Amino acid sequence: MQLKHQKGKLQLRKTLAEIIQEQCAQNGLLLLPIEPGAIYGLGQLPLHHADPFDRLIISQSKLYGYAVVTNDGEFGKYDLRLVWCGECFFIFVPSPRGTLICTNPP
Repeated sequence: MQLKHQKGKLQLRKTLAEIIQEQCAQNGLLLLPIEPGAIYGLGQLPLHHADPFDRLIISQSKLYGYAVVTNDGEFGKYDLRLVWCGECFFIFVPSPRGTLICTNPP
């Protein structure tokens, strides 16, 4: 989101930090840290997809067993639990509310 905002492709009414804090509080969202295991997992992934951020999401999904919701067909080339969405990209994070995190909100 920050990169899209900086490139002028995403307009934000608040700072990204404010949006993230509010969404975490309102919806019980959890932020995933980038753990060494996810970084090391990148070396185990086939080179189906060149986007480094997407590859990190794939590695985290495999490491933690999370389902990924995406409209990006490249994710289907990996052994992941996938759910498809036409408008947003989500990562399911187990929490008391079973929340989906949208990385491309409307």
